[in-house]
Formats: sequence, C-alpha cells, structure tokens
Amino acid sequence: MADSIAATAITVGLSLVSLYVGMSAAGAQQDREVIRRQRGVAKALLADLERIESDIKRMKDAGLLPWTGKPPIAAPKIHPWVEGLIAQIADEAPEVVTGFMRLERSLATLQGLAEHTRRLWARVDDAHNRFTTLEDDRRAAFQRGVYDPRSDGFLPPEEGTHFDELSDDVEELAAVSRIDLTARPRSAAAKLAWLDAIRHLEGALGEYTWQPNEGISIIVALEETLLPIAARAVPSLAHLAMKSAFPVPEDAEVDRLERAEAGRRLRRGN
Repeated sequence: MADSIAATAITVGLSLVSLYVGMSAAGAQQDREVIRRQRGVAKALLADLERIESDIKRMKDAGLLPWTGKPPIAAPKIHPWVEGLIAQIADEAPEVVTGFMRLERSLATLQGLAEHTRRLWARVDDAHNRFTTLEDDRRAAFQRGVYDPRSDGFLPPEEGTHFDELSDDVEELAAVSRIDLTARPRSAAAKLAWLDAIRHLEGALGEYTWQPNEGISIIVALEETLLPIAARAVPSLAHLAMKSAFPVPEDAEVDRLERAEAGRRLRRGN
C-alpha cells in the first residue's frame, strides 16, 4: 500500500514538473519572440532617426541664403510607417514615445521657422529695392540741379554742395521721415523700413540656426535608449526556459548590464 502511494506521488510529482517545465518552455518561446520583435522595432526606429538626422544636418548646412541658387530644403518628418512601431516599444521603453512626440514638435517648429525666415528675406529685398529706388531718384534730382523757369532748364548744384546722405541712426531717420513728404523724408522712411526688416530677419535667423540642434539632441537621447534594445542578443530557448523555471534575483541586473554593454558596442560600431 505504501509503495502504491509513493508511486502515485512520484507520478503526480513528475507530471507537475513536466507541466511546469512545459509551461516554462512555452513562456520562453514567447519571450524570444518578444525580444526579436523589440529588436526589429528598435532597428527600424533607429533607421528613421538616422534619416531624419541626416536631413536636418543637410538642411542646416544648406542654410537659407537666397543667393545660393539651390532649392529650399524642407524639414524632414517622421515616416508614417514608423508611427505604428513606436507604440509597440512603449511597454519596454515608454520614454521613446515621449521622445518621438518631442521630435515631431521640434521638426514642425523647424519647418515653420524656415518658411518664416524665407518670407523675411523677401521682405528685406523688397524694402531694400524701394529704398534704393527712392535714393537713386533723389540723387539723380540732385545731380540735375534746380529747375530754372527763365531758361527752362536746370541749374547744376553750386560748387561745394554735396548730396545729403541719410544717416544710419534709427532715431535720426525717424525724425527726418516725419518732417514732410518731400523726397528726403520718403527715402528716410524707406531706409527705416529696410533696417527694421533686417532686424526681424536677424532675430529669425538666430532662432532658425539654433532649432536644428534641438532636434539633433532629441535624436541622440532616443538613440541612447534604442541602441541597447536593437543590439540585444536573442538567448537560446533552453536558457530562457531555465531562467523562467528557476528565476534568480541577480538575473535582472545581469540582463541590464548585458543590454548596456551591447548598446556601447553598437555605438562604437556606428
């Protein structure tokens, strides 16, 4: 009787162990698929980040000067097919979702600044053209001299008389522009508008020059998170099954260190 009970107990025990090991193996297989999928997602996201960073640098190097003769370069956008992948890595690295949201805003700001700055370039050109046209007309009138109705001709400027150049001082120009509507005040007002356009353009250029750096810094932070995931080795099924069946507290720390080292190796390779 005792032997029968012992045999039954052993049989039940072996069955339970077999069931537990089977469940561990199934879980290990699922874990391997998760690791593979996460690696693939991380690599895809890194590839799009590399494209975006390359486009940002190309845009920054090209600049916005209209006389380069090159067509304007648009700010890059996050590729539509990547947007679906971002959510897939949220469980393991939720900061990636936040990082891509920040990157999307930064790229939109960069494009807006580029368009705004180009409009200001056009405004500066228009203001400069108006000022030079008025000044050329005023200079031509000075060189013609004063109209003399008695001779029905122009008397040349008196010897020692010089053309009245406009100041570069904004306050002086503002004062002259308010005098009346003669040629000189009109030129002063036009020069004032030109200098004001230049001031706005310089401010926009300062913002535009800095904005690409913000996008690149966001990309670097995202790469720091994604590189270890992309470089992670896929462990064997037996290894995962053993870890699942007989977990050791130190395993989590070992995994963390291995991911960090894999990330460092991949960064050095890049």
